[in-house]
Amino acid sequence: MPTQVFVGPGGLASIQDGVNAADEFGTVIVAPGVYNESVIINKTVQLHGAQYGVDARSRSTSPSQESIIMNNNASGIIQINADKVVIDGFTIQGNTLGPGMMTSSSFAGYWVFNNIIQNNVFGINLHYNGDVYTQVQQNFIRNNTQPGAASGNGIYSDQGAANIIISQNRLTGHDPVNAAGINFAAVTADSNLMITKNDLIQDSSIALTNTTNVKISENNLLDSNASAIFFGGGTNRTEIGHNEIQVNDNGIRVTNFFTGTVNTNIRTKFNDIQNNIVGLRVESGSYNATPSPLDATNN
Repeated sequence: MPTQVFVGPGGLASIQDGVNAADEFGTVIVAPGVYNESVIINKTVQLHGAQYGVDARSRSTSPSQESIIMNNNASGIIQINADKVVIDGFTIQGNTLGPGMMTSSSFAGYWVFNNIIQNNVFGINLHYNGDVYTQVQQNFIRNNTQPGAASGNGIYSDQGAANIIISQNRLTGHDPVNAAGINFAAVTADSNLMITKNDLIQDSSIALTNTTNVKISENNLLDSNASAIFFGGGTNRTEIGHNEIQVNDNGIRVTNFFTGTVNTNIRTKFNDIQNNIVGLRVESGSYNATPSPLDATNN
């Protein structure tokens, strides 16, 4: 049977000690408290914080009831370097040198559920390499704007990612000018991304550059002071449907700003696009209609 390891009063002193002591496929159960450390995960384990299974978007617990991890580390407070790792029920905060969490581009199948990720340089440095889907769900990601590289991004990927579901998260307080709430910005193509049922409120964009096969659906994108959905160039096969897109500078903006290459095969249908400065903005030379015209019907 996989082990259960306990961290906190009556158990081990640190989360890293718990990871080191756990067997492959074991569970590390972390009591409420403040843990001043970085955690490097190099085996398949589950980390359960005090709020394991409790939706981070709506929970109203006091800090004394949270498992809070804090540290300054350029590589991330939590660093995941193994397949199928679960991080559920923590508060991850205060990294002045880097992200709250980093997932390696060499492994696959991460589950990041029910975490508050706040006040870091940026929130999650999300990378992935494998066929099993990574899932990022029911997290509250806010105010990750400490000065530094990639500052102001909520979820940021620049080293390649595929087979990822980002669903039912709440993001707020990120940089609308220089960064994005959810930002896929790899030089090589990110593919098979589903971004659904998230709330980006007074936040920044969902930004796509060099992506293939992306579905953006049923999100609430409100008051971003930027483009709610931004194309930086080089995207192919993007579906945008059934989103609420309101009170932004641009509802949807299509550019080739970052790559100089055109976007292709965009469909944006059945969205509620209201009270933005511009609803749909397609810049000259940014879209190639030869494979398929940009379909913006039934909005």
